[in-house]
Amino acid sequence: VRVLDTAQPTSCILFTENSLIVGADKFFEIDLNSFLAEEFLDTSDVKLKEALKCYKIGSFPISIHQTSKNPKEYLLSFNEFSIFVDEYGRTSRQKEIKSEHLPLAIHATKHYLYIAQFAAVEILKLTDETCNGDFVEPYRLELNKFKYVGSNTKGIYIEQDEEIKFLNAKNIPDFDTVSLMSESTETGTERGNESSDSRFSFTSSIVQSLDGASSDTDSVETQRKVKFCETDI
Repeated sequence: VRVLDTAQPTSCILFTENSLIVGADKFFEIDLNSFLAEEFLDTSDVKLKEALKCYKIGSFPISIHQTSKNPKEYLLSFNEFSIFVDEYGRTSRQKEIKSEHLPLAIHATKHYLYIAQFAAVEILKLTDETCNGDFVEPYRLELNKFKYVGSNTKGIYIEQDEEIKFLNAKNIPDFDTVSLMSESTETGTERGNESSDSRFSFTSSIVQSLDGASSDTDSVETQRKVKFCETDI
């Protein structure tokens, strides 16, 4: 076991083939053979001058995602912007992705970038031209009183009005078809009326763990069930 002290709490980690990339006050890469740690971003890259000094103005790493395997490419996200770098921590694209609103969580899939904010989720399509050509305005989905709860390889889960909703950006840029669908929370007496086409069905123990509270005294009859359904996004 090895311990690496950091100046700020660890916000994100990503395992590579031979190392672990960690986001704290900066992005560090830990060699899994020697357990030596060094700054991940290339300090000699002049395009990374702003990113290398983010911690001095209170802007810290939020997330790190691998966006390409051959060649290897990573998307590093800070409070104000995100940058693409190669496996050596050098800039791999001409520009960065800037955000006008403070992100609470960022998730990248193979083709899309989801940016969860206080009152909206922004979705940007990722292509080889992202940050290399003209800026493409992200799709912005306005949402009130929601909470980011997780993700998978296709999209993100949010909680709103006691419902779990799944955002999948597969239809972008055809924004006319965008919609957000969900299934309401039901009590045990309503289960007999459930639609047979629900894609996912989670038991109350999972629902309670998402809410941060569970009770061993809850009876089977009164336990809640939340159904997860795909959206058209």
